[in-house]
Amino acid sequence: SDLLTSSSTNTYTDTTSIQGGTLIVDGSIQSTNSVTVSPTATLGGSGFIAGPVVLSSATLSPGNAGIGTLTINNTLTFDDSSVAMFDLSKTGGVTASDRVAGLTSITYAGTLQLTLTGSVSGGEVFKLFSAGSYSGMFGVINLPPDPLPSPLMWDTSLLAVDGTVRVDTGIAIVSASRAADGNFQINGNAVVALGGQAYRVLATTNLSAPLSSWVQVDSGTFDGGPFTFTDLNATNYPTRFYRILSP
Repeated sequence: SDLLTSSSTNTYTDTTSIQGGTLIVDGSIQSTNSVTVSPTATLGGSGFIAGPVVLSSATLSPGNAGIGTLTINNTLTFDDSSVAMFDLSKTGGVTASDRVAGLTSITYAGTLQLTLTGSVSGGEVFKLFSAGSYSGMFGVINLPPDPLPSPLMWDTSLLAVDGTVRVDTGIAIVSASRAADGNFQINGNAVVALGGQAYRVLATTNLSAPLSSWVQVDSGTFDGGPFTFTDLNATNYPTRFYRILSP
């Protein structure tokens, strides 16, 4: 396939249409008109794009032969047949990943394909997208590798909140139910590796709200065995979402 690398500052004012092959933007596209990536085409690079980017059965792959950040000071929209390809790494204790920054908003769809170099041990946070708002969700997320060695697990629940994927140590939720009196209870087990680690239970009524706005409703210390949390205020909300964080 054809490969074109743009390392200069492009000041034309027309729309940009990538009809095929790969366009690597390591310079900048200053036009605020749309950048359309057509079927089978790929957009990558570590440069700057001022206009909205729309992928139609196309591929977005930030960076250029390595991890990099592509800045889009506008919106980014995937369709159901598009692919987002991101490299992650953990080497020498340093965590890094491809990233799309500067977005006013992003609409997820299609497939998220992640590739990992190195090994993870738990607690890693990979920031893939920085946006003012997030909507939609990827229909398919391919994780590297999946499953991770026990007790580690991938957590993609915050993609729609802050654009991150994370590696968590294992907390298995055995049951989650509403009691006859309306109170909500979570029962689970924390693996032995978590023994002695502090945890927090956060709650919100809006799953897309930023994590900073979630309310802490409980805290404690894992002992490497069963734990129980009961929300005595659950009856005050028609819907409530919970997240357990450690630390």
